[in-house]
Amino acid sequence: MEKLLNNEITKKRAAKILDLSIRRIEQLMKIYDTQNMTSFAHHSRGRTAYNKTKPEICENILNLYKIKYIDFNFIHFKEKLLENEKIKTSYSVLYNLMSLNQIKSPRKQKLRKKDKSHPLRERRKYLAELLQADASEHLWLGINHPKIFLHGAIDDATNTVVGLYFDYQETLNGYYNVLYQILKNYGIPMTFYTDKRTFFTYQKNDSKNEEKDTFTQFNICCNELGVEIITTSIPQAKGWIERLWGTSQDRLKNELDLAKVTTLEEANKFLKEFLPKFNKHFALPIDYNNSSFVDAPESDKINLLLSITSTRRTHNVSSISYANKKYLAYDNKKLKVFNSKTNVTIINAFDKTLYLKYENKIYNLLEYIPTVKNTEKTLPKSKAHKPKSNHPWTERYTMKQLSIK
Repeated sequence: MEKLLNNEITKKRAAKILDLSIRRIEQLMKIYDTQNMTSFAHHSRGRTAYNKTKPEICENILNLYKIKYIDFNFIHFKEKLLENEKIKTSYSVLYNLMSLNQIKSPRKQKLRKKDKSHPLRERRKYLAELLQADASEHLWLGINHPKIFLHGAIDDATNTVVGLYFDYQETLNGYYNVLYQILKNYGIPMTFYTDKRTFFTYQKNDSKNEEKDTFTQFNICCNELGVEIITTSIPQAKGWIERLWGTSQDRLKNELDLAKVTTLEEANKFLKEFLPKFNKHFALPIDYNNSSFVDAPESDKINLLLSITSTRRTHNVSSISYANKKYLAYDNKKLKVFNSKTNVTIINAFDKTLYLKYENKIYNLLEYIPTVKNTEKTLPKSKAHKPKSNHPWTERYTMKQLSIK
């Protein structure tokens, strides 16, 4: 502007340099004539922004993170500030505050290895067309507790987590509980996509103990429901469930710690309130008009479907041995009598009730406790021995009594 006012350049040249119109250049010349050079500075310079976070709030945020939310990533921490502490802030403000205080996000500090590229598998179009199932071993309850397994299933089309369950090991019971949640809350899915665990695919077992051959149980249940099982040995093929474990190990572990959950039972109870919030945040909207879920059977039938079956032979008194106990079969409170060595099927239902199946009929099982007769002989009460009158002790006693008199 000084060059323009000193006639060193023309208005046209100044407009080109400043990328302004000639009309705007003339307005700026008038402003410069009436005021000084400082008039070109923004009028808000030096003023405190109306939406600037107050210092006491910043200090409170830092204290909360260091004391209560130390292992939370910044996005998760931002959500918890709004949900639990009623402090609303943007991610950029929070990130800058943490950076100024040299605090790094736990996720950023993890060493990340570059993954090998794999062919892309197209996402399924419809809900329940494909459910990915797996289990994750982790220190879910913290470093002071042993590792436990989180069983889960996620929909391939919408990323909706349809079931979660904790157990001490990766067990058939864990997957049965996940399937129970699916049947009760959604219905019967079309396909399960799993790894090649013995729960899902057949592998010959050298053991003669049928309870160890639980790999057949899940298949039998799915066949009854009409659910197909597809297996793979490549973890990347089940990308959504693997990604779920990464997110859960970061978020769910911290949520359990924040809620002071220390036992397996408390953890499974906590999942009931955690799962809806998780799906609301991460899952895609569900279109039930384009769903492959089929209506599930009644609760009584689900209880029998999610069972462990084994074959037994009856004894002479029609009793059956199971889990080191003896049982008798009843039909409407009437004892069912079998011939000796009759092959029957024991059903250990989902609710842990025992049933007996014979010729496609279900019977109730009650524990048989045989009555034991008391074989001990009752001994007669001992009587004091009274010596005869001519016994030497008796004579001395008699003489003594006479002398006293």
